[in-house]
Amino acid sequence: IICERLKREFGLDLIISTPSVLYKIIDKKNNEKIIYSASDNSVALLSCWGWKGTGITMDYNLWYMADGEDTWNFDASGYWQDDWGAYKSATGWESNSPTPADPLFKDPPDSLRIYDISPAAGAGLDIVGYTHDFDRVPVSSPPNIGAYENVEPGGWVYDNTNWYWDATNGDDAKSGHHPDSAKQTISALNAGSFSPGDTIYFKFGEIFRGQIDNPEDGSSGNHVVFTTKSGFGTGDKPIITTAINESSTGDWVAQGGNIYWNSDGAFTIDVGTLIFNDGSIGKKESSVGNVNAQGDFFYDYGNNRVVMYSVGNPATVYVDIECAVNTVIFQGDASDYITIDGLAFKWGGRHGIGWNTTSGNNITIKNCNIEYIGGCENYEGAGVMLGNGIEFYSGDYTDILVEKCYFYQIFDAAFTTQYPDGGEDLNNIYVNGNVFVNVRYGLELAWDTDGEIHTFHFNNNTLWRDNDYVFGPNNRWSGSGWQAGLITFYSAQNASNTDVDIYNNIMYYENISGIASSGTRYNFFPLPAHIDIDNNLFYSPDAFSGDHCLGNASGVEKYTLGSWQAASGTPDLNGYNSDPIFKNPITNFRVGSGSDAVDGGETVAEYTTDYEGVAVGTPPNIGAIETTED
Repeated sequence: IICERLKREFGLDLIISTPSVLYKIIDKKNNEKIIYSASDNSVALLSCWGWKGTGITMDYNLWYMADGEDTWNFDASGYWQDDWGAYKSATGWESNSPTPADPLFKDPPDSLRIYDISPAAGAGLDIVGYTHDFDRVPVSSPPNIGAYENVEPGGWVYDNTNWYWDATNGDDAKSGHHPDSAKQTISALNAGSFSPGDTIYFKFGEIFRGQIDNPEDGSSGNHVVFTTKSGFGTGDKPIITTAINESSTGDWVAQGGNIYWNSDGAFTIDVGTLIFNDGSIGKKESSVGNVNAQGDFFYDYGNNRVVMYSVGNPATVYVDIECAVNTVIFQGDASDYITIDGLAFKWGGRHGIGWNTTSGNNITIKNCNIEYIGGCENYEGAGVMLGNGIEFYSGDYTDILVEKCYFYQIFDAAFTTQYPDGGEDLNNIYVNGNVFVNVRYGLELAWDTDGEIHTFHFNNNTLWRDNDYVFGPNNRWSGSGWQAGLITFYSAQNASNTDVDIYNNIMYYENISGIASSGTRYNFFPLPAHIDIDNNLFYSPDAFSGDHCLGNASGVEKYTLGSWQAASGTPDLNGYNSDPIFKNPITNFRVGSGSDAVDGGETVAEYTTDYEGVAVGTPPNIGAIETTED
């Protein structure tokens, strides 16, 4: 009767089954109305006109409106009943029906099977003649409510705020709301529409290629989150990269004299670094004439190709060749309320993660790996190479948290804030509990007097640089003599600044020929009162002398802890110059029980769990890890 009245009076086909989950209506023009996701409070799950005395019985049904409204219309007067109990009382129907609730479809509209934890599972009534479901599966007793008997395991429940990306088996045409319906490409991610509270899951063990470009904002308490999910894939953290892989022999053409260039027209922008087997890099030359040793390469702007010296086809000499091009891997300009958690950003020729020339608020970056970053020219013909792990450049930035991240082989700064325009400020910047391995700078603070700083903390980090640093003097056009303080202040002396703290960091660095290396360096005098430097531990296995020093104060090398403490601002009065006794760098930066780092730190209010997620003691260890290991 309901179907007939809807057809005759409104031209609508009501799609139902018995037992039923009402899903959609289709009008004469074949337009669909998805009831499951209704948001208009004038839409009724049931319109029943003139129902009294008709002998209709309705039971064992599951009703649901996704916006939380279960609205009912049950007589010709247009009286709307929006209470489930009142509806049942008025009609005498649905005494055995579940309370309206989400049926937990697997992945609507692609899959309308329900999960085993659905309130519709096994909640139906045995119907004479109904023996097989929509899939021709024999019906159980009692049956499910709805058209499907087979149920999905309850571990992966459809939720339109969850999105899944699978680089191997994904399909951009699918919904993306379930692992079996994952999307595939970064292009689809950039074209997507995300809302505050949405989470984008990347599959473990996969490589995703392309730049994540200016994702949509979250909101306070409802960040847009880029992360992983336990059980979604296996293996290492998912890798996000803009690198172009040239690991096939057909990618390279021999030109004679051990010179090869790529054959596939893959490049349109500068290549900063070639990463071989995820463990070494090529040497970038400034002219093709200098390409004369294994791994040397030159980027030919005129022909958009890499020219490389190799004793054989590069794809036979190396198993894997990643070409790091001149893009930022995660470009977040003007994106606010963003969380990036548990991902790896690798093989980028410019920056790993960057907010540039705009603004950013409430940005959290944690548990990430940022590796092999940099080497490109700033622009064609600049003659200056660059590359930072995380960069916030020339904008207003507020509430930035970077914690529990691992930085490895970074051309310039692992973390940097640089060059505000007039009136652009830094507020509440926290870089705590990270590990920095073979970087030029762990911190490069270059926020000049055009902008102010109000609370900037770089605390409880572990920094290490040794002779395996691949971006040393031999891989820089600038050659030798450049300075590399693991913690460096180029400028931060605006008189209005407040609360800049550098506490509890371990700085271990070898004397690398051609590098003016130091633990902490500030390039101005005097050290302003708003900058506090204390409880840091310095160590080099090589004697401090020449341009290899413990600290550098306004261009003056300090070779002993005492001379450093006597510098402007009296830094590190509670600091140490001693071996931290690492367990097994580069893979284990726990310190031994006899290290001065044990309980040698200053308590930092916001630093409550360390790099490994362990609760921080009072006082904390110096460095990123609380647990000791001999």
